[in-house]
Amino acid sequence: MQDGGGRWYVLHGSALKGAGGGGEVTVVAAPATPADAMPLYLSAYGLTAREQEVALLLVRGCATRDVSRLLAMKPYTVQDHLKSVFAKTGVAGRRELVARIMLGGGA
Repeated sequence: MQDGGGRWYVLHGSALKGAGGGGEVTVVAAPATPADAMPLYLSAYGLTAREQEVALLLVRGCATRDVSRLLAMKPYTVQDHLKSVFAKTGVAGRRELVARIMLGGGA
């Protein structure tokens, strides 16, 4: 959830137990961490699920060969996904992508 000032929050809900079972629910809002919000930002750019996986590993500091191994794909395929991610997010490279995602998406 995003407030009027652009800050993101994570909502946690839970059904309350007790006599009567009136269907009451409690909701707690907590500020979203960058890790919470990253998938939202990546999705807002229209990245496919696989592109999001590649981008998240990149943000975590993985090199192409690490992404290749972790996602069981050839390094050339990783590079193809990265080209698409860069084009969709409007960045020129890895560092710019990491900065954009860590600073709030910018979509």
